[in-house]
Amino acid sequence: MTDSLNTNMHNTFQIIMNGSKPTYYPLNYEKTQHPQFRTKNSMQIDSKIININNAISNVSHTKYLGLVVDNTLSWSSHIEGIVNKLSCLLYV
Repeated sequence: MTDSLNTNMHNTFQIIMNGSKPTYYPLNYEKTQHPQFRTKNSMQIDSKIININNAISNVSHTKYLGLVVDNTLSWSSHIEGIVNKLSCLLYV
């Protein structure tokens, strides 16, 4: 199952990259991340997206437009970050 998932992700990624060739926006592989969304009870599948020897990192959470999104789509990471910022501001 993992091999077919990796193959499907790789093929989809290739279609996206080939479709953007006329305008070609280069992809910064150091900054590009992909969270694997799943339910809290499901196991994480080892998935890899590789393009021309450049891998896109699989992360458990990422920040997008100021909102921290984790792989289970819960608010805990976002709230934890806000609490840390507020505690620094209030000297707690």
